[in-house]
Amino acid sequence: MRTSLISAWLFFSCLGLCQAQESSRNVQVLGQWSMEGGLLATVLDQDPNRPLAYTLDTLSVLHVVDLSDPAAPVVSSRVAVPGGHDLATYVAEDRVFVIVAGDHLTVVEVSQASQAMLLSQQPSPEPFSRVFAYKHSTGQALLFGAGPSQALALDLSGLVTGTDSVKASLSTPPHRGILEGFGNLFAGFHPETQEDRLFLAGAGGYYVYDITNLEEPVLKTSVISAAVQNGRAIVPTPDGAFALTLASYRTAPLRIFDLAGEVVKTAVGAWMEDWQAELEDVRVRWPFAFVAGLESGLYVINIFDPTAPYTDAWFRPDPPSETAPLLRQRQGIAAVNIRNHDGLIVATDRTHGLWILRLEAFGGWHGQNWGIPNVSDVQDWVNGPNQ
Repeated sequence: MRTSLISAWLFFSCLGLCQAQESSRNVQVLGQWSMEGGLLATVLDQDPNRPLAYTLDTLSVLHVVDLSDPAAPVVSSRVAVPGGHDLATYVAEDRVFVIVAGDHLTVVEVSQASQAMLLSQQPSPEPFSRVFAYKHSTGQALLFGAGPSQALALDLSGLVTGTDSVKASLSTPPHRGILEGFGNLFAGFHPETQEDRLFLAGAGGYYVYDITNLEEPVLKTSVISAAVQNGRAIVPTPDGAFALTLASYRTAPLRIFDLAGEVVKTAVGAWMEDWQAELEDVRVRWPFAFVAGLESGLYVINIFDPTAPYTDAWFRPDPPSETAPLLRQRQGIAAVNIRNHDGLIVATDRTHGLWILRLEAFGGWHGQNWGIPNVSDVQDWVNGPNQ
């Protein structure tokens, strides 16, 4: 009798969860790691021998989560990191670090998953909203941070050892309106020109800099749209020819710009599945783009033709809110990460925690398999960018 009651409880619990979730047929939910109050940011360890996720909750605690069995994630260790907003990982020889950025810069060593250890914490030169770790073509390991007045490049090895780490700073170009500062950024190598490039989203739109020489950054392209006063995110295609962009207002579509030219004003393509959505994050694994849309959920769009993107898959943890769009809370899926070697997808949910997903026929990603540069947010810390 007791076994029957337990089985019935599990059945109805699962039934409730399954009824709440909605998705396209090509999305499989492998598991969930619940966190009351939700999560702020997550990064995946890209080493096939380290099936780990590092995730930051709303109480400023960093959790090391073992995803060996996606159906039953386990917390290996945790450490308090006050004042954090975003995360990045850095690998130096046989040591692995998580950088927690925000009002402070905190370095946590996670080389041993079961013993996450806080190494240092210092006031941040800018209260970073987003950070991006990058292996420069010169061999330098850099952390780029987007701040309310400027973007900074920090030396990661110096940050770990506690020495002076600021290598470069970029301010909003002049004559871009009353706003200033940046909200997000992406760094990547451009094989055609052999340049390191930094893509910035912020006041006035979007900007692309040549940062091959960190001491003399060169503005290559300004993307200025009358509909965008403040850019939220920008991610290039692996060849650097196009940029996918998000804007900092609800109902804004994902816009795709051709980056040819010094000033770009008109998008060549746009996508919006739900006009009430607020798009928060985007990652590119050509020919797919993974888009986090808060309450609207996670979308996978096909960008093989940048002028005509379309929805390929979607996942929504909860039914859409009946609240008027402008009154909705900024809850739901806020970020997405992809593990390149096997295609595992994790969605950071500000309401439920971490979702672990699979996309049908997506078993991993490498640019060479598509005949394009192997450029994504994943870094090769040993060999550097694909040249």
